Amino acid sequence: ASVFSLELANINVDQNLRSQIVPLTFVLIVGTVTVYGLFSAPLARLLKLADENPQGILFAGAGAWVRDIAEALMNLDQQVLLVDSSYANWRETRMRGIPVECASVLSEHILEET
Repeated sequence: ASVFSLELANINVDQNLRSQIVPLTFVLIVGTVTVYGLFSAPLARLLKLADENPQGILFAGAGAWVRDIAEALMNLDQQVLLVDSSYANWRETRMRGIPVECASVLSEHILEET
């Protein structure tokens, strides 16, 4: 929005209009996130797209702090799965006994499994 506002300055658009673009952009972003946050889960249940009994937590990434959180959750009897495309993170996570997949979180294999 800031870059767009600067470009508008180059083509002589009214200063009042330019000064409103950045705040309007942020209002639009906050509004969109709010609407999607409030209505996506109920809509998914209505359309029968949501799992009635979700099981576990999927983490995108297996960095050190994520492994610590996953381990704490496992100690509370929660199921976790970490997905990371880094072999080093995969190896370290596996050595700690945490369920992990070495893949992109967006890969077809992961999407079908979860």
